[in-house]
Amino acid sequence: MARTKDMQLYLCKVLDKYGKVTHKKIFLEKETNLYEVFANSDMIFISKSQQKSSIRAPVQEFTLPFFKHFGQLIKNQLNIPESLQIIKNLFVDEEARLIIETIIQQIHLGMSLSQSLSKFERFFDKISLKAIEVSEKTAKLPEAIAKIVYHVSEKQALKSKIKTSMRYPLILCVFVAFTFVFWIFVLVPKFAELFCELNIQPPIITRIVINLSNFVIQYFWIIVLVCCVLFFIPRKYKFNGYHIAIFNTLKREIQVYNFFASMEIMLHEKVNLIDALECISDITPEIKMVISYIKSGVYLSEAIKKCNFLNECELSIIKTGEKSGELWAAFKSASDISKQNIENLSQRIVAVIQPFAISFLGLLLIIFIYALIVPLYSNLNMELQC
Repeated sequence: MARTKDMQLYLCKVLDKYGKVTHKKIFLEKETNLYEVFANSDMIFISKSQQKSSIRAPVQEFTLPFFKHFGQLIKNQLNIPESLQIIKNLFVDEEARLIIETIIQQIHLGMSLSQSLSKFERFFDKISLKAIEVSEKTAKLPEAIAKIVYHVSEKQALKSKIKTSMRYPLILCVFVAFTFVFWIFVLVPKFAELFCELNIQPPIITRIVINLSNFVIQYFWIIVLVCCVLFFIPRKYKFNGYHIAIFNTLKREIQVYNFFASMEIMLHEKVNLIDALECISDITPEIKMVISYIKSGVYLSEAIKKCNFLNECELSIIKTGEKSGELWAAFKSASDISKQNIENLSQRIVAVIQPFAISFLGLLLIIFIYALIVPLYSNLNMELQC
């Protein structure tokens, strides 16, 4: 299904039939003739301004609750417009209610549910839309919605789990960074001034620490600029460092999980294999190559092998599904395994970062004591003895 033009939220200034100027929020396509739209409601269009969305987390705040309510209602034999009207009343947010009202209007104009939802691409992804489009033709919409709810819930749960597991290492790294900045910009310069005032000749390790602090302070913005360039410019070469490798592996596992989970839901709803792959072609560039191989008559597993997208273990699961004729079940098994791999990798990252950060803090403490405190204490002790 081709995407229709995406709807935008506008605040329109209009003149009603009583001559009163009012403001009205409305979802419209960019090229819509607003004079005609409001003329049908006995209003005169004056001006418009595009509005920012009030829904900050589209999936959690709108998409998932929408599909959960909708699935329960159509399962109980309510028709689509009635279900949408009930769901509209369940939402408190004005924008959410306006989205559902617009969908209802599109359906009354003769559009299918999938076509109406496709106008809100921020809230409904191509995978869900394709599953709904096919289920409308096969009269299995309740089953498709239930599958979508499960799929979206699983993705959100995994995303939340990754964020939770990364929160502690992130806080630890920020604390280490702030400690190092305080150490370089405040603590070391203060001790350097103290050594100078007391006319103490510091040992070599102390001079190295003081010179390092002076260098970082003097060239701070250049160092920041270099770090930003190294971080933000796309890497053309692969780094073999363990920490980079483990993050690359996590990124790859997330891509693989999205591929497996998306294919599972679409193939379960009898979406054509080529159409399903085209829906997720933005996950990784290799999928477009896979599609071209399949169109030339190659099996899915062979096409993926040629593109070097999956490893042998993952390919063997797909081959099993091809032989059994239950390809969607194979993708389900593969997505479960990939999900477990992501959780294990997240735990490994925590296990790597935590001791590294603590060791770095310990090193700073040792250097602080040995390079700054000990020389100062020794000098003061000598003066007292004299």
